[in-house]
Amino acid sequence: MNVFKHSFSQLKKWLPFSSALVTFVGVPLTSFAQTAPIALTATTDLSFGTVTPGAIGGVVQISPAGARTVISGSISLVAGGSVESPAMISLSGSTGFQVDVRMGAATFPLDDPGAGAIMNVTNFDIDGSGPTATITLTTNPVTFPVGARLNVASGQTSGNYVGTYSMIANYL
Repeated sequence: MNVFKHSFSQLKKWLPFSSALVTFVGVPLTSFAQTAPIALTATTDLSFGTVTPGAIGGVVQISPAGARTVISGSISLVAGGSVESPAMISLSGSTGFQVDVRMGAATFPLDDPGAGAIMNVTNFDIDGSGPTATITLTTNPVTFPVGARLNVASGQTSGNYVGTYSMIANYL
């Protein structure tokens, strides 16, 4: 209780000075440029296409450019199945500003609701910059690709795996 009373008396002592200071400091703040809210919207889903795991599993990558490759292990890439593609993300905000865009986490799970099996998606690559990127809003909106890696276990249960991932965006 003593500490609170001491702090309160210090506040009363400085109150007239701090009120004037707040009023003075508040004036220049109105001259800063206003920015529009940032919005991220997936216009194309990230899809690894159809893959078949081998005896040891492995890793499949979709690059931001759309190339699908086996990074490691024994995985077969099936042609003619579901179409593989990087995610395409639309970023809107204030034209001319730079935006820091990053993944919400390093790993996101995909699961097959019918079988209860899980695969992890890792190594996200935003526009060829890795898990973080600086995007300049040269137009509004700007669209950019996101690639990633899918980790497939040996004997992975066959199914239609789905999931979500999050991204964070802030003006620089």
